[in-house]
Amino acid sequence: FLFVMIKYNEKLSDIRLSKGGGKVKILCVCSGNTCRSPMAEGLLKDKAQKKGLDLTVSSAGLAAFSGDCVSENAVKVMHEIGIDISRHRARAVSPYELSECDFVICMSGSHKAVLSRYIDEEKIVVPAGGISDPYGGDENIYRSCRNELSVFIDAFLEKLCDIKIEPMRWYYYCDVIGMLVWQDMPSGDSEQFYWDSRKLFYSDKALNFFPIKK
Repeated sequence: FLFVMIKYNEKLSDIRLSKGGGKVKILCVCSGNTCRSPMAEGLLKDKAQKKGLDLTVSSAGLAAFSGDCVSENAVKVMHEIGIDISRHRARAVSPYELSECDFVICMSGSHKAVLSRYIDEEKIVVPAGGISDPYGGDENIYRSCRNELSVFIDAFLEKLCDIKIEPMRWYYYCDVIGMLVWQDMPSGDSEQFYWDSRKLFYSDKALNFFPIKK
């Protein structure tokens, strides 16, 4: 099961969410996985590497045709900033990947509506206002899309790295059983304590980036 340990005032960049520990897993999702999500994947990998963040990043599409090449204009505008996504091939979102990732970055509210049927909404991150699909547009349209994604990813990584979590003491979240154990917690209704603490934990909107399954 998923086991996460959070220490008082510890940064999100110090937290590792995965089975058995390891890298934070992020999935970028759009429709065809040939424009927006491959660019988001390339930008996120590049920016994370420059920040020294240990992330696993991939992308997929809700209506992708597996094996499709990435858009030529997407390749061009990413090449302008030194990122090569030419080898990317489209693939469809898989249920297994959704269950394994820690965050899903999707490009619009409609994508979120579909994904929320299968995973907790706390895992899903959508840029404010969404990212318009550049499919069929010229290089300027793709360049504008790339720039929007870049601004969003900068903000996402800033929150991922810099937001400090300040729970009461030490918390241990267990994915499958959905229970919280607090050091020195007095005897009583531990399940109710879990939900009360969870509400407190989510009282700051910024902390919505951090997913906890029921």
